[in-house]
Amino acid sequence: MPDKRAAALAFERLGQSAGGKPCGEEDYDMNRFARRAGVLLLALLILAYLIFQISRGFTQSHVTEVALSYVAADSAPASCLLIRNETVLDQGQGGVVEHLFPDGQKVSKNEVVANIYNSETQVRNKTRITDLQAEIAVLNSSGDMSSTGLIQADLLAKQLNQQMTELAGLLEQGNAKGVNSVRYNLQISLNKKKAITDQTVDFSARLESLTREAQSLSQSGITSVASIAAPVSGYYAGSIDGYESILTEKTLETLDLQTVQSILGSPDPQSSSRSCKILSGLGWYCAAVGDISLEPRLYNNMRVDIVFPFSTQEVPGRLLSYQAYPDEGKVLMVFRCTYMSEELATARKSLADITFRSYSGIRVRQEAIRFDKENNEGVYVKVGEKVVFKKLDVLYRGDGFVLSNARDDSETQYLKLFDEIIVEGKDLYDGKILQ
Repeated sequence: MPDKRAAALAFERLGQSAGGKPCGEEDYDMNRFARRAGVLLLALLILAYLIFQISRGFTQSHVTEVALSYVAADSAPASCLLIRNETVLDQGQGGVVEHLFPDGQKVSKNEVVANIYNSETQVRNKTRITDLQAEIAVLNSSGDMSSTGLIQADLLAKQLNQQMTELAGLLEQGNAKGVNSVRYNLQISLNKKKAITDQTVDFSARLESLTREAQSLSQSGITSVASIAAPVSGYYAGSIDGYESILTEKTLETLDLQTVQSILGSPDPQSSSRSCKILSGLGWYCAAVGDISLEPRLYNNMRVDIVFPFSTQEVPGRLLSYQAYPDEGKVLMVFRCTYMSEELATARKSLADITFRSYSGIRVRQEAIRFDKENNEGVYVKVGEKVVFKKLDVLYRGDGFVLSNARDDSETQYLKLFDEIIVEGKDLYDGKILQ
């Protein structure tokens, strides 16, 4: 027995000296390692699942925009030549012309439209006297203070707002005659306001100075040597350009592309304000050269709007005739117009945009358009959390967008105003539930 005990003791010491552990401790370490590995594996699986769900959400994201109304113009550029019946007015033996009307102003037959003076100095003095008389009238009206106090101040404030609004509108329209009239009235109102708020305002010295200057100029001998009357009624223009006898209504009978392009490409004659003219007749004409691709859109008597770069007002026109020139890749269109303005009265050559038609509908970006199984053109719309396919009733195709007709509310299969269009998204189909 002592030998057996000694042998067991020696064996245990041998194991400890070799770095080993008793069997019970090794089993405990193995179990702890297994538990840790299991927890780590479970954490990795949960993390992988979360990453998958997040990435899935990103891949199924979608971008929407609200369906809104939009107006698009079907227009094209053209080179234009303006043709009118014009009567040049003879100024006699020379002299300096004083124009009594602005360009584009309507005048009556036999109405005096200009005066002739011997020198530029006389014309300048005559113009200065007119300006002085206008300012004198403004100051006299400004000094007519029939009532004062808060009530008048309130009325003047309203009047000033109205006059400034009116002046801004006339300036935008380029109405020179109207601007002068409103400007004088505005100056009267401003002077009255100053008189109410500042008791020291006194116009007497200024009035005396203006009156003295006007009298001095009047005594310098300003007498016209002749007057020019309008032989026909029409619109006045204070200059000529040399085309008055070349481009007339009769010219339209033989007008062709070569003639129009030749005139458009030639240098402009020297215009002269030493002569004036009357634009007569019930209208004028615009010969426009455009691309041959316009021909399918054209038909006689169609209505258009012509937009010139020098005018804020669209000029309505009616297509009288058109002729295609396939070899040149051009089409010549002749429009009849009746609208007149100061700029149009003297214009002869100009670029313009011809607006054939305006379309109003729901604007849809091209990238949002899809097709269903029946090949209907439409878009996917978000309704709550559901994807719904709605058809388009296309009115007009523009650059990167289309306009869809706003159909009656009862036609639910078509796109409506304020629908939420899905512009970007993956794996879309009718009836899909969005996550």
